[in-house]
Amino acid sequence: MQPSWLFLRGFAGILSGCGKSQITLDLSVIPEWATLVALVGMTGQGKTTVLDNLHPYRLMPSRCVGLRPTSFSYWDEIAEPLAQKQLDWSHDGVTYRSDLVFRVTGKTRTQQAFLHRKDGDNWVPVVLLDGTTADGSAAVYDRCIEVILGRPEVFFTTHFAAQRRKLLGDYEHADVKSLLSAWLGHDELLRDSASAGEVANLLRDTLADVQARIRDGAEIRAAAATAREEARRLVVETQVQEAALARAEDGLQQARARIVQLESEAAGALQAETQRKQLLDLIESESHRATARVSELRGAAAKQVASHQQRGAEAEVAIQTHQKEISDAEARLLVIDSRIAEEKVVREAVGQVGPLQSRRVELTGRLDGIRQQVVSLRPYRTKAMELSVDLAKVATEGKSAGERIAHLKTVAELADRVPCAGQTLAARCELLKDARDARERLAEVSVILGNHRRQYAAINSELRAAGVEVGKLDALESQDATVVHDLEAVIRSLDRIAPVASRSQLVDDAKASRAGIVQFLNSRKSSLNNLVARRPVIKAEIESVTKSLEASIEQVQQACQRSVAGYHAHLLKLPASADASVRESAEKALSEAQAQVHRVGHEIARLRSESLKVHERIGRADAGVAELGPLQHAADRLGQEIENWELASQALGRDGLVAFSIDDAGPGIAEIANDLLGICYGGRFSVRFETQRTLRSGALREGFEVMVLDGDDGREKPVQRLSCGQGVYVNDCLMRAVALYLAGASGFRSDTLFSDETDGQLDEEKKRQLVLLKRRVIERGKYSREYFVTHSKEIQGLADYVINVADL
Repeated sequence: MQPSWLFLRGFAGILSGCGKSQITLDLSVIPEWATLVALVGMTGQGKTTVLDNLHPYRLMPSRCVGLRPTSFSYWDEIAEPLAQKQLDWSHDGVTYRSDLVFRVTGKTRTQQAFLHRKDGDNWVPVVLLDGTTADGSAAVYDRCIEVILGRPEVFFTTHFAAQRRKLLGDYEHADVKSLLSAWLGHDELLRDSASAGEVANLLRDTLADVQARIRDGAEIRAAAATAREEARRLVVETQVQEAALARAEDGLQQARARIVQLESEAAGALQAETQRKQLLDLIESESHRATARVSELRGAAAKQVASHQQRGAEAEVAIQTHQKEISDAEARLLVIDSRIAEEKVVREAVGQVGPLQSRRVELTGRLDGIRQQVVSLRPYRTKAMELSVDLAKVATEGKSAGERIAHLKTVAELADRVPCAGQTLAARCELLKDARDARERLAEVSVILGNHRRQYAAINSELRAAGVEVGKLDALESQDATVVHDLEAVIRSLDRIAPVASRSQLVDDAKASRAGIVQFLNSRKSSLNNLVARRPVIKAEIESVTKSLEASIEQVQQACQRSVAGYHAHLLKLPASADASVRESAEKALSEAQAQVHRVGHEIARLRSESLKVHERIGRADAGVAELGPLQHAADRLGQEIENWELASQALGRDGLVAFSIDDAGPGIAEIANDLLGICYGGRFSVRFETQRTLRSGALREGFEVMVLDGDDGREKPVQRLSCGQGVYVNDCLMRAVALYLAGASGFRSDTLFSDETDGQLDEEKKRQLVLLKRRVIERGKYSREYFVTHSKEIQGLADYVINVADL
């Protein structure tokens, strides 16, 4: 991340410090070779406010307790109804613009956060890979910044040394482990750990359901036993009813025998009674035949209707299947047509990718050659500056020598103008002593002037030669900027065209598969039309069967009524019985016996139907009992899977791979920190991390302690026990070491560093060493620049470029 332009309006720190409503800071004018840039100014003039806004995160680190946007409120730093922060910055070759706007209207406060990227000469909203667009929402803005630059707590603990920052040794064990985990990018491991835990919980719920079904097995067995007991009861009742049926049939036989006896006694009316009996039998037979025929017709019609309904159900299932297949095929056809429609654009993009890639290779090669020449010529600029100073010094000294010669000549000429000139008296005259001394010193000063002139000529010649090389350097730097601009344009074109060209294979696949999809779609539509056409046919067949059944039943009933009416007419013509009361009593007994046989037979049929249902319940219960064995096996497997997922969750969590990764990173970070400490203290201090502590019982427990070894007395102590100045140095070395380690291990890096008044507690020597430390960090981490706030005049003099906040 490299800031290039900052605009602040309505901030309290600027208004109270500079007396200005708004300021603009153009960082693009700073020379590329200036790696250390100092922000200077009087106390309270707004230096920290400027530095705290040279990054795109939505917080000011020196003003907040936490290191996330939710732990900070800009409203505490706003002094006007309308405030704005606008920052242009670049990262990974893309230029962005952050625009934060704060409005206060009465009791209403609104905040908008926009993020745009530069596309040619235009600014367009940033769109993430998942489609999220920066629309002015603060939450969406924070998410976009975190996707581009990483988590804010990592940036502000490794690349931004703010005022009142918390030292690494002051963190609690759990907090420092969370911080180290964030540094090392363990978010994915922790998400996998949480996912494994969720899987274990889901499996645990499934296991609970299976165990509940196993517990229900006892109820299933009890239900089976109850059903068997009920089956035995029904068998006993059926046997009782069968015995009653036998008795009723005996009574029926006796009643019929009584009727026969009465008929034999009535010899005179035998023929009439025989006819009467025959007619009654015929009436009863006709009624039974009609009832049986109606039942037969209803059964046959029911089978036909069921068959037609089954065909209709099968047709409906087939219709739904065909409709789904047609819908899926039409969706696929839409996708294929959309891909074929963009064929021209894709082909054009494919043709442009090759030349652009060649152009990028060509520009990259030219840029490498130019920068190699720039590196070789850059010392000539420093040399030219030094020669200019030396030339001015020699010119000043030569001018002084010339003035002395003129003065000495004037004084020496006095000896020739006095009246006693050339006499012995003149050589002894005290009044002419200064003239004689001037004449003697004149030759000496003339030699000095000649030396200065020769030295001036030599330096001037060397300065002209260096000036030629500086001119070459300026030309190369101009070429560098031009080539970088062209290369960025080519890269942006590739970034825009390459995704389109990558869809070439999709277009070819779409063209190859379209004919098959169209053929399949036409086939399914034809089949669907045939199936839909069968609906009214099946409905008509069912209605036809129903109407035919009603007509047949009506014919049977009418025929039965006609026959019975004829039989009753014959009965009325027969003579009456000799003993009508006896005959009626015998017939009544016969009727009661027949009714008893019918009732008992119906009860037996009911008992047998219930027995059939009970046996079905027994079968279902037995099947449920048989399933209990596989359920127990499934419960055992679920228990093992739960153990495996819980182990995976623990292994991927903070006490597993995360802890091992932190332990592995410790020596590497300590090695870098000790290298930086060697610059400050010449190897006096060295650090190491203790990630475990020993309890009184001898057991080891997770912990975290930064231990510092003092080479002067050979004692090791926690970092908290160092002096204030030593603690600042050690903490800065540790934080910068973490940044360097992350840049090499995980690829997380910001191209720019920031620090705010880290030299306040240091003596003059340590302040100079602090500058050496900054340059060492920039060199080792290949950073482009560090912006820092300082009040030290000595450090300001050692900076490559100075920005005075009062001049903004």
